[in-house]
Amino acid sequence: MKIFQVIPHLGSGGAERFVVDLSNELVKQGHEVVLLTFYDLEGKYGFYKKDIDVKVRLISLHKRLGFSLNAIFDIIKLANKERPDIIHSHINSLQYTFIPQVLFSKGVHTVHNEAHLEASGRLEVGLRKFVFKHNLIQPVTISQESHDSFLSFYGKEAVLINNGRTVDSNIVVSNDVKKEISGYKKSEQTRVIIQLARFQSQKNIPMMARVAKRLYSEGYDFALLFIGSTENKPIVDEVKSVMPSCAHILGERNNPLEYLKEADAFALSSLFEGMPISLLEALAVGAIPVCTPVGGIPNAVIDGENGFLSTDNKEASYYEAMKRFLETDMETLNTMSLKAKQSFAPYSMEECAGKYLQLYKNLLRK
Repeated sequence: MKIFQVIPHLGSGGAERFVVDLSNELVKQGHEVVLLTFYDLEGKYGFYKKDIDVKVRLISLHKRLGFSLNAIFDIIKLANKERPDIIHSHINSLQYTFIPQVLFSKGVHTVHNEAHLEASGRLEVGLRKFVFKHNLIQPVTISQESHDSFLSFYGKEAVLINNGRTVDSNIVVSNDVKKEISGYKKSEQTRVIIQLARFQSQKNIPMMARVAKRLYSEGYDFALLFIGSTENKPIVDEVKSVMPSCAHILGERNNPLEYLKEADAFALSSLFEGMPISLLEALAVGAIPVCTPVGGIPNAVIDGENGFLSTDNKEASYYEAMKRFLETDMETLNTMSLKAKQSFAPYSMEECAGKYLQLYKNLLRK
């Protein structure tokens, strides 16, 4: 089967990480995969480039920022020449791929967030409503909550396939990472918390910083490490202005799994989500999630069993969730960590890719 995976770029982000893992798993299972990006994979747009399997064929449209009619025609020409069986679009690439998806292939589009938040502008929303309503392109959602939001927004069912992630269970934490994290700890009892997320409004990181400041002022012994893109300077500045001395902004890291494996907890204070790839990474290595109950997070995290959930995404309840984590004894936390690892099984990329392949095959039979 020849499959196009289409995404604007491979900068650091959950959808981008997902597309690389899915492409790698599909070629591993013997399929021909073309990973098509709009922008050249240089600098910030090529964060995951080194992780792509050599068997995956990379094609870039060399597109500039902003909407481009030429990009639409370029994809039409490419699809007409290559004749893929499946064109699978992600996030905001659908407006460029819908014509070849309808004319030359079977089209699939994965909605990586809440449906009403992923599409922007009347034209894009109108396009999506048209192609989904008339069954021209098969929509896929990544959690029960994202599925419910899709049904509510578009008035139509979508296929639900849980997000997946490829994680090496035998990942080794380097001495450099161990040394770095140890340097942030005040004592042997210091609990290390990682917030793995880009500094953007959705992730609500200033709230995490305020919660940390309150807890630190109350005498709790922890280190909070922010890992993720710091391009949004106003949010970074706001976080810096309120975070306590035990918090540190590390920026992007190419080896976040090592940091998560060495940590005690994974924090996510999001206002909304689909199914965060960072959460799946945390579960896989046993970093205990302390999260707001948004998107697909409650499907993966059971409060008090394999993590801690706040009652809503407000600051007061998130403070209480983080406080519960800090006050839980280590024996209980070790048990929760093991349960977190066990709960990752349904989110492996092998299982996820298998469901996508079955969907592709079903579409090709029509």
